[in-house]
Amino acid sequence: MRKLCLVAPLIFLLAACAGTPHYVTGAKQRVGRVYMFRGLIGLLTSGVDKFDRELRAEGFCAAAYEDIQSGFVANQIGRAWKSERTHEPLILIGYSAGADVALAIARQLDREHIPVDLVVTLDPMVRTTVTPNVRVCENYYETIITGLPLFSGRRLDAAPSVQLTNINVGHSNVGEGMVNHFNLDEQRKLKAAVTAHMEKICPIRGEPVPMRVVERSRSE
Repeated sequence: MRKLCLVAPLIFLLAACAGTPHYVTGAKQRVGRVYMFRGLIGLLTSGVDKFDRELRAEGFCAAAYEDIQSGFVANQIGRAWKSERTHEPLILIGYSAGADVALAIARQLDREHIPVDLVVTLDPMVRTTVTPNVRVCENYYETIITGLPLFSGRRLDAAPSVQLTNINVGHSNVGEGMVNHFNLDEQRKLKAAVTAHMEKICPIRGEPVPMRVVERSRSE
């Protein structure tokens, strides 16, 4: 009970500090929103915060959160979706325990019939099935010691409608050096590949929307 009393104020404080995705001043703005989630010990997973800053510098509307803020973020997304007449692309990115959180949020949004354009997971700790409301999921993982937590990520499964790609970073062209759980969120080529994909989904505001996005919206 004492531990609960100590943790509850922390969760409340984090919820109060949980902002919304935002743009950086001076950058061209891209459509869509990006929600990013740090690992279990947020202070030790600075790669997510760096990636967040890099994405906002490229014009993305993004924000990074602690993994325990998942419930507040899911509710925030749900309220925004229900209040808006038009819906821009929605992207979830998570590292380590934050990857599991991104998938859990997608699962909650599935129950509310809210689609997610892209989920990017970086070394998830739990193998699970990606829900059918996710259009594309890119799962990047490493396998230093197979099956051992923090030394091996997890492959994911997915509903038939999901375009899922499991990428072993250590055996691909997006890995550099000795790839492990503690540096996977800082892999330069990996982030470049993810950013390039996101740019196709989230064009600069005011520019023509790619045909594939137009066709997708018509089918909904």
